[in-house]
Amino acid sequence: MSDEIHGVAAPNEPNKIRLGESEIVFTRGDLRRFFCKVSTVPHPMGCWQWTAGTTKKCSGYGLFKINNKMVLAHRLSFLMANGKLDPNLRVCHSCDNTVCVNPAHLWQGTAKQNSQDMASKNRCFFGEEHPQSKLSDVQISEIRKRHSEGETQTALAKEFGVAQGHLSYVVRNLKRNDGGKKKAPRLERLEDLR
Repeated sequence: MSDEIHGVAAPNEPNKIRLGESEIVFTRGDLRRFFCKVSTVPHPMGCWQWTAGTTKKCSGYGLFKINNKMVLAHRLSFLMANGKLDPNLRVCHSCDNTVCVNPAHLWQGTAKQNSQDMASKNRCFFGEEHPQSKLSDVQISEIRKRHSEGETQTALAKEFGVAQGHLSYVVRNLKRNDGGKKKAPRLERLEDLR
């Protein structure tokens, strides 16, 4: 007989579930250890906040070690709740909270579907609005103008504090190419994702 922990069946015997190509065996102890890392403080949106380690990228997805393998906590939560996980699909958050592990907030979809969901919620960032942007729109214009007048990419890259390779993309209009036109509002960019 098994009981439930946060609505997930806690096995009396080790449970085997597939995560991609590998098989994960989780026990009642693993499940308890997993949920010890979930905040018990009520969240306004009903999220189950992951309180342990996260990925180092700006995304901040929860990490959990099981069977000597680090896995994304939200993927494992989805898998434990649903018993299966398509390895070709992403586990996406309907709540847009990367540290949420509430399986009711998780769904599987393609990268394109996840991007469309993000755009439909007006969460796309382009150009200088992007959190990882190194150059403002004014700087981009100045770099392109000065390069067209003969300044070298190496000198410009050094002055603006970016790698020459990055600057090469900028001057060739392969990054931040708006063609000199006014940027479309974010919601209109959803069409670009289809």
